[in-house]
Amino acid sequence: MLLGAAVSLPATLPPGPAAAQIFAPDTPQEDPLPDNLPDTAPEAEPDADMGEGLGLLEEGGRMLFQGLMDEMRPAMEGMARDLEPALRRMVDEMGPALIEMSRMIRSVDDYHAPEKLPNGDIILRRKTPLEDDPAPDDLGPDERPGGEGGPALRPDGAIDL
Repeated sequence: MLLGAAVSLPATLPPGPAAAQIFAPDTPQEDPLPDNLPDTAPEAEPDADMGEGLGLLEEGGRMLFQGLMDEMRPAMEGMARDLEPALRRMVDEMGPALIEMSRMIRSVDDYHAPEKLPNGDIILRRKTPLEDDPAPDDLGPDERPGGEGGPALRPDGAIDL
């Protein structure tokens, strides 16, 4: 590829003196930089200016978020008032079931991530089976999840609802 680029370069150059200047190293070139430029870059300002700038940015950010909080406070308080009764009802209804589930699960770290089956069921698989827990077939009707009349395991391992 590089060879092809080198071969095609002369074909793109204009004929005449312009091409001769490009390839003639003895031709004096004009210096494109003016003579009055300093030899070195100016010294950097002390870190005090940088610290002051960062402090101003921090203060500006704090003022911005304080203003947003002040504007959003009435809306958030109104939303909390509106949601409070519904959240209390949910806790009253779901609380006992969540307590029972937390007793059954013990620790979330003992389980793999939830899986959704093709039929829509969501299951939680234990990472290691418990040795002291009875098998579901050994449970009486009152000990099954859901209590009397709750789901029962069939011999093939499926659950009848």
